[in-house]
Amino acid sequence: MAVKWTQEQQRVIDTRDCDILVSAAAGSGKTAVLVARILSIITDKEKPVDIDRLLVVTFTNAAAGEMRERIREALERRAEEEPDNIHLQRQLVLVHNAKITTIHSFCLNVLRNHFQIAGIDPAFRIADTGEITLLEQETVHETVAEAYENAGESFHEFVEGFATGKSDQIIENTVLSIYHYALGQPWPKEWLESCCRMYPRLDFKSEDVGLDDTYLNSEIIGGCENESVQKEVPDEFGENSEQWISYIEQDTAKILADADAQIRRAIGICEEPDGPYPYLKALQDDLRILEKLRSASTYEEYAQAFECMPSYTMLGRKKDESIAEEKKLLVQELRAGVKDAIASLHQQYYFDKMEVLRKEYAKSGEYIRELVKLTEAFMERLAARKAEKNILDFGDLEHFALRTLVKQQDGKTAPTAAAEEYAEMFEEIMIDEYQDSNLVQELILKSVSGRGRGEHNLFMVGDVKQSIYRFRLARPELFMEKYRTYKNEADSTSCRIDLHKNFRSREQVLGSVNYLFRQIMTEGLGGIEYDSDAALYPGAVFEKRPQGEAFLETEFLLLDAQTQTKQETEARLIGRRIREIVGNEEVLDKETGAYRPAKYGDIVILLRTVSGWAETFGEILGDMGIPCFTGSQKGYFSAAEVRTVLAYLQILDNPVQDIPLASVLRSAIGGLTDEELAVIRSSFKERHFYDCVQAYRVYGDNKELCGKLDRFFEVFDRLRTKCAHTPVHLLIWEMLEVTGYGAYAQALPAGSQRKANLDMLIEKAISYESTSYRGLYHFVRYIENLKKYEVDYGEANTGTEADNTVRIMSIHKSKGLEFPIVFVSGLGKQFNESDVRSKVVMHPEFGLACDCVDTKLRTRQPSILKKTIQKKTAAENLGEELRVLYVALTRAKEKLILTGCVSDAQSKLNRWQTASLYEGEALTYSDLTSASTYLDWIVPALLHKMKNGVLPEESHFSMQLLCEAEEAVQETWQRSDEAIRLAQLMNLPVQECFDEETRVYLDSVFEAVYPYEADAQIVGKLSVSELKKLSYVPEEEDAQEMYRPETVIPLLPEFREKKQTLHGAKRGTAYHTFMENLDYSKKDELEIQLEELISCGKMSEEEGKTLCLNDIRTFLETESGKRMERAALSGCLRRERPFVLGIPADHIREEWNPQETVLVQGIIDAYFIEDGQITVLDYKTDRVMSSEELVMRYRAQLDYYALALERLTDCHIKDKIIYSFHLGEDIIL
Repeated sequence: MAVKWTQEQQRVIDTRDCDILVSAAAGSGKTAVLVARILSIITDKEKPVDIDRLLVVTFTNAAAGEMRERIREALERRAEEEPDNIHLQRQLVLVHNAKITTIHSFCLNVLRNHFQIAGIDPAFRIADTGEITLLEQETVHETVAEAYENAGESFHEFVEGFATGKSDQIIENTVLSIYHYALGQPWPKEWLESCCRMYPRLDFKSEDVGLDDTYLNSEIIGGCENESVQKEVPDEFGENSEQWISYIEQDTAKILADADAQIRRAIGICEEPDGPYPYLKALQDDLRILEKLRSASTYEEYAQAFECMPSYTMLGRKKDESIAEEKKLLVQELRAGVKDAIASLHQQYYFDKMEVLRKEYAKSGEYIRELVKLTEAFMERLAARKAEKNILDFGDLEHFALRTLVKQQDGKTAPTAAAEEYAEMFEEIMIDEYQDSNLVQELILKSVSGRGRGEHNLFMVGDVKQSIYRFRLARPELFMEKYRTYKNEADSTSCRIDLHKNFRSREQVLGSVNYLFRQIMTEGLGGIEYDSDAALYPGAVFEKRPQGEAFLETEFLLLDAQTQTKQETEARLIGRRIREIVGNEEVLDKETGAYRPAKYGDIVILLRTVSGWAETFGEILGDMGIPCFTGSQKGYFSAAEVRTVLAYLQILDNPVQDIPLASVLRSAIGGLTDEELAVIRSSFKERHFYDCVQAYRVYGDNKELCGKLDRFFEVFDRLRTKCAHTPVHLLIWEMLEVTGYGAYAQALPAGSQRKANLDMLIEKAISYESTSYRGLYHFVRYIENLKKYEVDYGEANTGTEADNTVRIMSIHKSKGLEFPIVFVSGLGKQFNESDVRSKVVMHPEFGLACDCVDTKLRTRQPSILKKTIQKKTAAENLGEELRVLYVALTRAKEKLILTGCVSDAQSKLNRWQTASLYEGEALTYSDLTSASTYLDWIVPALLHKMKNGVLPEESHFSMQLLCEAEEAVQETWQRSDEAIRLAQLMNLPVQECFDEETRVYLDSVFEAVYPYEADAQIVGKLSVSELKKLSYVPEEEDAQEMYRPETVIPLLPEFREKKQTLHGAKRGTAYHTFMENLDYSKKDELEIQLEELISCGKMSEEEGKTLCLNDIRTFLETESGKRMERAALSGCLRRERPFVLGIPADHIREEWNPQETVLVQGIIDAYFIEDGQITVLDYKTDRVMSSEELVMRYRAQLDYYALALERLTDCHIKDKIIYSFHLGEDIIL
């Protein structure tokens, strides 16, 4: 039966002789249409084309294989219909060699055929990811080391200001980041050089003039008292500054426009009959301030306007009972939001005088030049190392292919002779998933098109709303540039065709997606206006559902969880909803076309990231009896079977390694128990465990144990003799065979996964053998380095996912797939902003930027360009997050459920309610760009048109706010059937015996008396704080154990976020974290050390503000502080030492059994060694009146610390000291 195409789809199939951009919405059947177009071209009656004259570029190898198979099947069907058609028979032969490929495979083909132009050895190979990672790490380390050898004054100043820690790892990591980012540009070296040219050079050295001397003195700047200083200030920001300054102006204008609209909205509320009219004067003054700010048009004018901005007028305080309280609070919140937005804008772009900004910008360029110099040296060294090994990576494939196909002439690009050969070869270039192309790929594919000879034969298909690979340097703006310039009607050069209809999902799913994204996806953030041209329209026809349509409405479940286990709580909510759906609701069967009860296999749970989430969800769902599957993308080297085999290889290489040897002996290969290992270790005093094992084989008392060891070493010694001449993969294979461990692992639960992991290890060994390294020794080090640099392949894909299981996967992995029922979960997770917070920020147009550091004054200030790139990158990241959300929501065929979890939902709902009060169709630019979770978009969009708690019918949404406690009750109700059955059993006559044998057994069980009842009260393990309570030590009101808890976001008031000072344990944690990381060699740089801790995430900004550095300075001046400084500088200071101490139970409670042992665990803040004796010190931030209070509270704690250290070190305890930050004194016990 012939397929009935829509009018737009038919246009895609038939349009010829121009460049075509197909904007294909989710589920629009673009792959089927692309296949149909290929078939139409190769079977055209007037101008048939052989299939090998088409270049079809797909995003993945799997997509290429699927497309090739679809084309082959379609050709076979046509050939059966036309058996005499010789052209079709020819296409069936050519299809196997057709250029249906990924961009990397095409580049590989170019280099194989034109290696002489690229200047590479034809015998090159593609290196493994792990091999490339290790090579890059080695090379960057060598590059930095060489830079030190040839260092000049500028490099030393750069290191001092940039790498403020104890190592140069930050420099190496930054060089690698810049290198990888530069590879996304067509000409990396030229791009790096342009980044340097953006910064004007200064004519003086930093040590000559401090920032405060020259630029923080407004009188000097204004009065020209120092002509030499005036000459040093750059007149302009530098080359290419127009681009980023223009962005600042546009961003400022948008935010001020939103602020103006919010104030006008507030004025409108005040003018209502029950509105807070006393606020009108202050709001009108605000409007005048905004009008003054908005009258500016250039960066300098905005800066001047912000500098001269007057103070805000206080809101009127007149009391009137006719004023509605909720409107009063709403106006206050609207105004507070405007003030915060203006303050944020001021801090972002206009935080200092223009002269200072230019000076800091130019000075930061010195660091950028040093980084670029290092990166270029690294690139040259790495290229030489790769040439020496004759290897390429995927980035090299693209850039060598670009060098082969494209040349630069007079600042423009042109195809080379090799590119013209390919252009003659291909009748049409088809690019799938075009929205995920980057600039390099764009130039490569354009060069082999017919552009050079005046032909337009590019066919590009994609959906910019699904561009979610920005982390791979995808450039969706390439798609958007054509989307805006190509017309819907074909002309001589270009044409745009939009595929709106969705043939995947029900009307309810599409309606809810459209309703949401009309309000949150805009051209300013998402890259495209979600209007009627971008919306989804139903194209599939579904039979009427017997159970009715109510179930099909999209659900949004917002869970208010007060505990720290949000993931577990959300997983339980999802599990309960799955229980309600499976077996009760019906879905359409894809194979039969008939309705059937929903199964677990119909359901998928999509997460923004599976790391840290999938394991928790899988565990909770498993406990609820719900089968689930998640393909782990991490944890390969932590899999038990992989760790065991790697440990065996380690001892084959060198058996004198205690931990690997013990782990192998303890595994199924050795078969020893913990007790047997302890017996071996304690029987002999040899230094190494291997020597103890060998001695026990000869002199051991336990013959059974000796037999186990003999059998183990019989196989081990035989394998070890083969190490020198046997390839590693064969050695692993034989080890698995002769030890039986391969069969054993496969027989365990999840055996197919374990076997796949071991097979993958053999494959990695084979890949390793193809490198320039050989032998077991190098392989063991290779694996160790992979783990060191956190190269994790993820567990092997078995391909044996059970049919009837709930799948848990990332949104990226789900792209291109579809599922009957979709849960989009974890919507309360914070967005990842790591690239915005890094020391050096990067942007393809704006270049590189970093902080301006004055090494003389020990100050650090982000340059204006860094702040601009941070804001621009943050906005682009948010646009990517919007598109990720779109991809997630468009995976559902029949049912869509959104879930998110928050703490203190009421206060957040108040903020979201305020954000929902926007005019027009979409959220304001300010609210869109200030989002930190998906909920910050979804909830205001749903609240916008909600009336009396009811969403409009066209939304196809239902929204529920659930409480964690209510969820617990619901879960209890789920088990009601089991309770009823239990009640029926309980109502049976107890006097009647139904089974005499069982009665006798139960009597014996219930009459039994546990002989150790008294010992049941003994606690097996205690922390020091718990020990204090059991020891009846009075508990302090404001004391804290100096452990490092997870940073907790404080709850906010309902209508106003206010800064709050940390108290109690949180304050103690801030002091503890700083002391743990204090560098005594830089005690005069406490501010810089604090800033470093905040920037690297070890302390929150709130904790940093709580910390009083004068308290630290006071400590450093005490005798204890000086002793610790001396110990730190001599390497004798130890901090954060965890311990577990076993003590008799009766030492804690007299009535406990002295034969039992209680484990006491804790972490010692600090101790140091002086003259062979130990001094232990504990920091306290308790607010006390005298030192005696601290002694009474903590003496027992210090006693246990001392006992633990004596046992650990065999050293005498000299002093036990408590240092009180509140009292500013040390207390020696």
